[in-house]
Amino acid sequence: MTQTRTIDTSSRRRVAESLLGEIRWTDEDVGYCQCPGADQHTAKSNRRECRITLDGVPTLYCSHQSCAGAVAETNAKLRSEIGKAETGGRVTPRTVGELVTRKRRDDAAAARRERENQIVREARETLPVILQNYAWSECDVWEASRLRIDCPPANDAALFLRSMYAPDDVVWIGETWDSGKPEHAKHFKSCAEWLAGDPPQGPLICPALFRAGVHGRTQDNIAARPYVVLEGDAADPVCAEKQARGEPLTDDDKTRNRAACLAVLNWCRLMTDLRLRAIVDSGSKSMHGWFDLPDESTLEEMKLILPALGFDAATLRPAQPVRLPGVRRAESGRWQRLVYLNPRPIEDLYANAH
Repeated sequence: MTQTRTIDTSSRRRVAESLLGEIRWTDEDVGYCQCPGADQHTAKSNRRECRITLDGVPTLYCSHQSCAGAVAETNAKLRSEIGKAETGGRVTPRTVGELVTRKRRDDAAAARRERENQIVREARETLPVILQNYAWSECDVWEASRLRIDCPPANDAALFLRSMYAPDDVVWIGETWDSGKPEHAKHFKSCAEWLAGDPPQGPLICPALFRAGVHGRTQDNIAARPYVVLEGDAADPVCAEKQARGEPLTDDDKTRNRAACLAVLNWCRLMTDLRLRAIVDSGSKSMHGWFDLPDESTLEEMKLILPALGFDAATLRPAQPVRLPGVRRAESGRWQRLVYLNPRPIEDLYANAH
């Protein structure tokens, strides 16, 4: 009988980092790093083009084709080093059945990566068309809002909470560090409690709902997940290039990037199955689109497509905080504003009650 070996992800991470240097881990076994063949790239490099996965057969792949040789060489070395680490340096001869199984698994993984690369390439090629054909001005966004937003920005938080959550829904609001200790329990309140007190100062909110009595913004404490938020910090190509070079953005750059965000959100609204519920001006360079949570397969595709469109895939994490409307942003002095609202039917809101 063949024994199944438990994968030690931490050990695999150490091996990968020793070969590739710094890796920005976005999941337990998925991360992004500098491509080992970056000097062979014929197109501009970016932070999301070279991806490493450690589940199953450890694999590094890059969206560029010019570095294929360097990537293949690194993959061979990566798998060899991980294999040595997991077997203590001992090599056990494989049976014919094991070799066939591994070949099939490797072929399936290669086919999957090629499909993923194709999705990313098509998304990049589509972005200029989206920016041109789906442009959506802030005035048109405001007019398209199902609920008329004509209150002062300071009242946006209350309007947003009333429209997006049921009274008993437990919502986290605070700073990123307001989580994990007993004293942070005050940042986890029902929507009714948030509305009964002073306007929440945020500046962040987590789209997910939490179990009553918790004090940590962790996935284990999430009771339901009604929304997913799309955030485009680099939807405008010029802004993306500046940020890749570490250059500061001008006010004109930020205005142009917000317009690019709206075009992508409009494309999502009109050309995909995603249902747009709200748009929040972050008070800086991006617009955040709140959508009903799609199915798991759509979420997986979004993890590939969003970076190619200049959006941050980190906001797809269940417990990731995003900007709360109705709060003045400290760095810019601008309001985090609610610019579009399409509330869920009241029966859907109350369906989340526990």
